[in-house]
Amino acid sequence: RTSPRIKRKPTRYEVSVVTRDEVGAYKPYLWEQSLFDKGPMFREWLLTKIVNGERASYSAPKFARMQERTRSQMLEDIVANLQNHAETGQIPKPYRR
Repeated sequence: RTSPRIKRKPTRYEVSVVTRDEVGAYKPYLWEQSLFDKGPMFREWLLTKIVNGERASYSAPKFARMQERTRSQMLEDIVANLQNHAETGQIPKPYRR
């Protein structure tokens, strides 16, 4: 006697993308049907979408201002740390985020 095989549906993912108004559209675009089968093609598509989305956000005015502010603060911290080293002779602390 043989037992019937259980057929499982393949794993699928439904994807939607949301961005702020000031971030423009970026590739790869979503197809009309946003369902993806699990596999290497979906993985590659998703990673590409994430990286391109991050890069697109850098050109948005709000994110550009935040990035500039963060860099300025980091430079100020480095300068203060080095000035303290010059005045006290102590070894500067490694910079950590």
